[in-house]
Formats: sequence, structure tokens, C-alpha cells
Amino acid sequence: MRFADPSVARDQHRKRTESVPANSGDTDGCGRVCFAMLTGHDSSLRRCALAITALVALAGCSPPAPPQPDANVPMDASVSMDAASNCPAGQSSCSGSCADLQTDRRNCGACGAACAGASVCAAGRCVPTCPMGQSACGDQCVSTASDPLNCGACGTRCPAGQVCSRGVCDVVCAATLTLCTASSGGADGGAGDGGGLELCVDTRTDDRHCGMCGRSCAAGESCVGGSCQVRCAAGQTTCSGRCANLQSDPQNCGTCGMTCTGTQSCVSGVCRAGCPMGQSTCSSACVDLQNDPRNCGSCARACTASQVCQAGVCATRCPASQTLCTDRCVDSNTDTANCGGCGRACAAGQLCIAGACANQCVMGNVLCAGRCVDTSADPRNCGACGTSCPAGAFCSGGACATSCTAGAMMCGGTCVDVSSDNSHCGACMNACGAGRSCVAGVCQTLAMVDGGCSPPSLLCGGTCADPRTSNDHCGRCGNACSADRTCVNGACVAPCAAGETRCGAAGTCTDVQRDSRNCGRCGVSCASGESCVLGACVPDPSFRMTMFSNATADCRISPDVQAMAAGDQGSGMVAVASTVFYNGDTSTVVLPALDLATSTAVSPMANYEQLAADLRGNVAYVMVTATDTSLSFGASGTITQLRAINATGAFSGVRVMLSRPIAFSGSNYGIYSGYGRIIVYMGAGADMGYWQIEMPSGVVTRLTGSTAPSMPAGCERTGHWGIAEFFGGDQHIVFINSTGIVRQRVRDGMTTTLLTAGFGDACTLAFSAARNRWFAQYEAAPSWAPMGMGFGEFIVSCPGTWELP
Repeated sequence: MRFADPSVARDQHRKRTESVPANSGDTDGCGRVCFAMLTGHDSSLRRCALAITALVALAGCSPPAPPQPDANVPMDASVSMDAASNCPAGQSSCSGSCADLQTDRRNCGACGAACAGASVCAAGRCVPTCPMGQSACGDQCVSTASDPLNCGACGTRCPAGQVCSRGVCDVVCAATLTLCTASSGGADGGAGDGGGLELCVDTRTDDRHCGMCGRSCAAGESCVGGSCQVRCAAGQTTCSGRCANLQSDPQNCGTCGMTCTGTQSCVSGVCRAGCPMGQSTCSSACVDLQNDPRNCGSCARACTASQVCQAGVCATRCPASQTLCTDRCVDSNTDTANCGGCGRACAAGQLCIAGACANQCVMGNVLCAGRCVDTSADPRNCGACGTSCPAGAFCSGGACATSCTAGAMMCGGTCVDVSSDNSHCGACMNACGAGRSCVAGVCQTLAMVDGGCSPPSLLCGGTCADPRTSNDHCGRCGNACSADRTCVNGACVAPCAAGETRCGAAGTCTDVQRDSRNCGRCGVSCASGESCVLGACVPDPSFRMTMFSNATADCRISPDVQAMAAGDQGSGMVAVASTVFYNGDTSTVVLPALDLATSTAVSPMANYEQLAADLRGNVAYVMVTATDTSLSFGASGTITQLRAINATGAFSGVRVMLSRPIAFSGSNYGIYSGYGRIIVYMGAGADMGYWQIEMPSGVVTRLTGSTAPSMPAGCERTGHWGIAEFFGGDQHIVFINSTGIVRQRVRDGMTTTLLTAGFGDACTLAFSAARNRWFAQYEAAPSWAPMGMGFGEFIVSCPGTWELP
């Protein structure tokens, strides 16, 4: 605060200057003069003081130690304000440097308040840097899609007895999700939320429940397709256990193992002679002439020890946004070797984001040469890492351009046709108003435009509207869609569910994070042998059975299911975590998967013949026609979709639409349930052969191979059920034949025996990956099964193991 009376200010100034002791090393008294001027209140004196300070420093003068403030004298606020006047607006002076207390992790909220670990400063508070898919709730990272304490949003708790499924509290998990119990220390990787919570997790992608509940990936690994893989940042691929950028890695150029030879470098995934874009050859080495202090601007042009190379010129100091670390100017906000400060290196595979080490780039950015960049606008990484635009060109929409095409003009970084663009008519930002249209670069009323609106638009109330997409004029003028509808191809349709996008000419709702026909965005199809995981095409997960045991002490037998209304020897059977569904002659029954022997009462349901299961999603399905009908045994018909069933056997509402129908002809077929796939064998008809259904996308592909599975001679039906495997690049089916349990490779019919045991006339096998048990139907107890069972239809359950090779 300034003194109102100037005389008071002068007196205070006099007292301060007179209290300054003479500097013992200052014989000419210049130190006293310097300090007196620096503490003066007159603005002209302060300006003069700045110049004199420099001169006195050259003359050997130095200001004396500042006097202790007089407790009886009010502090002059102008002095502290002037001390911070060199900082930009919104920043504060902290230990002689300027800092934004809202974002600076070394001075977060207050000078010296540093954020610990990988936390970042947001709005003046230290918050954790959460992996993609998680949110910071308080001081921990949680998945609001599965955490019942923070369901859909931080602090939203699900009621007792409910779980959080895709951000919504429900009594059961959604299809493709598995109910797992959180380990101590966090429901989904966060710290200290109290273990024992039940979570709905996707075992294909959950690092703590990868492939199955409780299987955690090691540090530095991520769960991809149900198997733990080395965690790579966006834009990188796992090659021989390490992360590589296939666009620039000379050891893995374009694909893993492709090594560039000699002086070649990897540019945009192709081995090319010479150095990468932006580097030059100096003494047989590739260097960046823009920042190499030994080759600054040109080869062998070295900067002095006190200089750095900045933009190809030797300079004595770094730009304001960079820091001098050893002999280089670095951006401590992005440099992985100096993240947040010189020498603070991030761990292998991590990135430096906002001065903190993190595991991946933010959404929309790509990792290029250790930096997160926007390839749609970065001129040095335009469209792809390493693709640099030439001098004079700019990067727009991921493509280099030097100028707009004829008739177009650059407006706000985008080329537009100013002859017809209603927002930039004739010139940038010259927008045509309502009822007017841009014709030949001139805004004209619609009445003056020959033919009115340009097809397919219609003139509706003085405005051109596209009836295919206009919510106000959908299909025809005046046909407005209600608030909960959207106009798609001229029809008002219900909006897509949360997390879904409309794709294709039909405007079908789909989850682009999982749809292999629209992976990441509409129209991007994954190749054969790939699935869509989190919006990226990845190789299909491998799955292989490793052991079938039939030790009597470990096996369980159900009561007679024939007496439980299932009827005589059945066919279809699948097993999930808690339930086994078995279909007999007359109906389908439900048995508990944990201990068949305790089942004394079963509720009969509809006769579901074509049963199948996704072992990865732990969901049981019924194959049905377009009218939701399950074909009876021996009947012909066309299967178009799969309907999920719950623990009572009722349809759960979840549908998997097949990308193409499968024609069932008679009773000669097999259904094999696998991990993220179902394999169907048709022994007759137009679709004879093997077919694979990817789950849960429903993509159907024909497999190479025609050898029919060999069934036991006593099997009363020609329909059979078993397990689908995928490993070594091949599909396999596992089923029961006269030998025991066998594996058959689809493409050539090669067969391997996995368990030698007699099954009599049994022809049905199922497996629960969640329970690690296999199930088989048989008529009368086999010699190896627990004794005491008479004649009838029974289900036996024994241990089995599996792996994701």
C-alpha cells in the first residue's frame, strides 16, 4: 500500500537509506548509492536504478545486504509488485522464475508445492496421471465403467447388491463382461478403495483380470485380446518383447523383424537409403543439424562450450519454453530424458507429458520419435510419423499441401471452394444468411438460383435442407424428428446407445471399439485373423486346452437329467461360470457348474437346440433365425443372429447379428465354443464346411478345411458340440470320439488324442474357462466315473486347464 502523504514516503525512504551501513569493500560509496536508488519510490528513480545497477556491477560494486524491515513501518506493496512485474499475466514469481500455479507440477497451487510421482498439476491441485480408460477420482485412478463406488462419474455409488456395468448400476454384468472380485488395494488399479468389490470387467483388456479373473499382467505389460503383452505407447508395436515404431525403427521397419541394412534408414515403414527425414549425414553418422552442437547448421560447425545449437544457429541461451540440459536445449514438458527437469528420465516405454512420465499419448495424438504429436496438423509428422512436409508446405488433415486447388482458398487452415461455400462465399468468413445461397462466389436469394437448391437438398421454408440428414425435414419438408430421434437416410431413427456410432449406408449402430468391420471408425475393416480391441485391429487371441483330467476323485456327476424333463439323449450343451445348459429331446435344463452333485431340482425351459458360448466373454447364446426361433433337431433353416441367455435360460436382450447368415441343413452339424470365437461345421447343404463367428462382433468367415469330425459309433445323433481353439495360426476343434477326447486341425483334419477314455455313445463336450472344468453328456456311468449311477442320462464334470499361448 502506498502512503497518502508524500512527506511520509520521503521520511521512510530517508530512514531506509540512512540505516544502510557502508560496504567495507566499497570505498567510493557506490554500493550505498545503488541500494538507495533501488529502494526509492519514485518511478523515474527505479528506471534509473536498473541502468545504474548494470554499470555498478561492471565497476565492481555490489549492493549491500538489505536492511531488516522496521516492524513499526507498513510494508510498501509497490516493491513486491514490482519484483513480480516481469512474469506474464497469470504467472507468479517462485524462487526467481515465473510459474503458472495452476499447471506447474513443481509449484502446484503455491510456490514450492511439488506434485509427487507421476502426478500432474491441474487447476492448482496435484492429480494422478491415469491410464487411458480411467479417471482421477480424488487421489486415485478408477474406471468409472466398472467401479461401483464411482459408477459413471466420481462419487456415484451403486446400491447394495448391484454392480457397475459400463458406467450404469445394474443387477448383472452386460454381455461380454465377466464378474470378478477386486484384489485388495483398488477396484481397478486405484489405491485403497477396499478390496472385495465385485467388478464387471472385460477380460480381453483388463490388466488385473487378463483372460480370466485374478490373472494380473506384470509391470510394463497390458492385456490385449486376453493375453498379457509388453505395454507399448500409441503408434508402437510389440516386437520380440520390446516396443518398436514400425514407421521409423530400422530393426523393425514396416513389420517386426524387417531390418534395414547398411546406411539405410526406416522412413514411413520402408527401408530407404540415407538418413531419416530431418537428419543429415555427417562423418557417416545421421545428425539433426537443427540442434546438434557439434554440427550446428552444417557438418563440423561446432558451437563453443557456452553455446547451444538452436534452429541450426549457435546461441548463448535457450528459448523461453526450453531448458539447457548439458549442451542441449530441451523441452522438459516432453523430453523423456529430462522430464520435468534435467536428468529426470522416464522409464522404458513411457512418455513425457506436461512434465510428467506417463504410459501413453492423449487421445488424438500419436507417438513419433518419443513425442506425442497431432499427425493431422504436424508438418514434420504429417499423416504418419516421419512424413515431413517440404519447405513452404503446411499439414492439413494429415496431408501436405502448398496451396489450395484451383477455385479454393485457405480459410482458417482449411481449403474451401469460395464459389459455393455458404460460410466463405467469395472470400473467407463471408457467410450467406438464411434464405441465401452462394453461387459463383456471390450470396444470392434462393429465388435467384436456377433450379433452387442443389440436389439432393430441397427448398423447405426458404432454406435448403438435405432430407437424408435434416432433423427438421427428414425424408420430406416439414417432417421433423422428435427430440430423441435422429434423421438417418431420410428416416427418423432412435439414437445409438452410449458408446455406439452409426456406420454404413444403413446407419447401423455399432461399437467402433470392438467391431472388426468398423474398427476405430466407420469403414475400417480388420484383416482375416484379426479382431478389433479398443478401436485397433490386433491379432486374434490364441486359446489352447492343455489338460483334460478324468481322475475319479476330482470328477462330479449330475442326477439323471432325463428324469428332469430333458428327455432322452440330447445334443446341445454349453458351460459358463455358474451355469451349464443341456438340451435333451424335449427341453433344455439348467445345472450349477460348481458342483453338479448338489443339483436336485432343475427348471425346464424352451428346447434350445443350437447352443453356443463365448468362453472369453463368459456368455451363453442360442443361435436363432430372424424370428428369434431355435431350429429343432433335424430341421433346416437359416441362422441370422445369436441371442444371449441368462442364468434362468431367458433371453437377456443382448443380440449378436451375424455378418452373413448360415444355412443349417438337417442334423449333420457341429458347434464348437471358443475364446472370442465360435466354429460351426455344416455337413450338408449350401453352406457345407467350416465357418467361424468372431465374438462379439458377429463377423462370419469361411475356413479352409472340409474333413468331417469323426464321432463315436454309438452317438445317437449326428449333431455334436465341443470346443474351438486357435493357436499357431490354425483353428482346431476339440470333441469326443471313439478314442476319447481328441483335437482336430480344421484345415487338414490332422487329429491328436488329448484324453484316452471311454464315453460310450456320448457326443457332447463343453468347457468353462471360468471354472477350469470340462463337461460331457453320457448314457450310464463310464468305468472311470464315480460309481453308483444306474442307467439314464447324466452330465459328468472333471478338471481341465487352458492357456493363451
